[in-house]
Amino acid sequence: MIDCVVTYLKLDGVETREYEKLLRENMEVREMELSYGQTLELKGEVVGIRKTLVRLFERRFGDLPTSARERVGSIEDRTKLEQLTDKLLEARSLADLGL
Repeated sequence: MIDCVVTYLKLDGVETREYEKLLRENMEVREMELSYGQTLELKGEVVGIRKTLVRLFERRFGDLPTSARERVGSIEDRTKLEQLTDKLLEARSLADLGL
């Protein structure tokens, strides 16, 4: 699908920047650009990051409330998970992380 956009649409500078922003920020659009194998790999990475985050949160803050587990489990975007990982280094509580 993405190949069609690149091949058949002639994007101007503004449209190209907007398209590239969509690719960076939107998991669904990114997945369209990837092969099936790459999509599975990305989903596996997201699952692994989630598991690691839950483990780190529990080591740092103790047992996680169900709502915090569900919140982490609902995040599909790898970039958002990585940002949450970075915030963990400075957070003093789950509330600081928005959980």
